[in-house]
Amino acid sequence: MIYDQRDPSISNIAGHCSQSGEPQIRTPNRGGVMPPLGFNLLTVAMIVITGICSLATSSCSQPTSTTSTPAPEPTPTSRKGVTLANYNKLQTGMSYSEVVEILGNPGKKISDETAAPNTVTYMWGGDQVGNIRVTFQNDRLLQKSEYSMQ
Repeated sequence: MIYDQRDPSISNIAGHCSQSGEPQIRTPNRGGVMPPLGFNLLTVAMIVITGICSLATSSCSQPTSTTSTPAPEPTPTSRKGVTLANYNKLQTGMSYSEVVEILGNPGKKISDETAAPNTVTYMWGGDQVGNIRVTFQNDRLLQKSEYSMQ
């Protein structure tokens, strides 16, 4: 069908449909036939989609840096030091040398055998904050305590 835009009333319809069956609109200023509205929307949609796709692919095709940063070294699972994790490894009956191996240093002797026979207490300062106290009797861990370890 051909619609005349100068007179949009239904009674002024004269003509025929395009091959696709959609009506064509005659424009007075161009004197030609304007493509159906659906065609214009489809064209605009395709242009927008093409633009979006080209933007997406252009950001992917930018050169990347050839230098790579080395992977961080893995942290050891049994790190020596005065930590809460290592405090939790200390078990009743361990020898003084086993405790020193876990905590990484000999600690500070804070009591001697005068208080109790064959009993001595050592203290280790924490890596960040706090401390660990361990009492040995006959070179075996008898008691342990921690203060504010993290």
